[in-house]
Amino acid sequence: MGRDQFDREVREFHLMLVDSQLGHMSSEDLLLRFEILFSRKTLFQQGEINLAVSKIEGVNALVEQAAAVIHDIDHLIEPLWDDASALNNELIRQAMDHTVQLQQITGTILIETNASVARLLTLEREKMTQLYGLALIILLSLMLSGGLLVRALLIEGKVSIRKAHAVEVKSRELKETAKRA
Repeated sequence: MGRDQFDREVREFHLMLVDSQLGHMSSEDLLLRFEILFSRKTLFQQGEINLAVSKIEGVNALVEQAAAVIHDIDHLIEPLWDDASALNNELIRQAMDHTVQLQQITGTILIETNASVARLLTLEREKMTQLYGLALIILLSLMLSGGLLVRALLIEGKVSIRKAHAVEVKSRELKETAKRA
């Protein structure tokens, strides 16, 4: 999901800063990694991801905070576009401070979205359990009403047989009375 990629890019940028501090990365590499991070932020703030995340309480504010920190980093490293030698320990330290703050924000975004997904799944399970219970009640009601219908038909059948038998007896009696008369 986009939130995971966004968080991963924040961590990658932080690692790139650490490597830059050790002298293992050039300013061009750092700028490229920042561009990727900036793109992830832009993607995260657009489309379906933004729609899904905007429904989670409190996450919009976190996304805005993250965007503000990225904007601050952008201004901080802006001189590197014109002068690669502007990459120094102070710039790296300030960028790392911002990145640590950004990691806390994206970590909170991950926690909040995961918690929201967990809540939604729990609600969905509860609703499914209620629906299964309702279906079971309906099924039991149908079985009970079917049983009552069969019982009523059996009783009606017995009553009809008794009546038919009574009519037959009366008919015989009438025939015997008619023969006698």
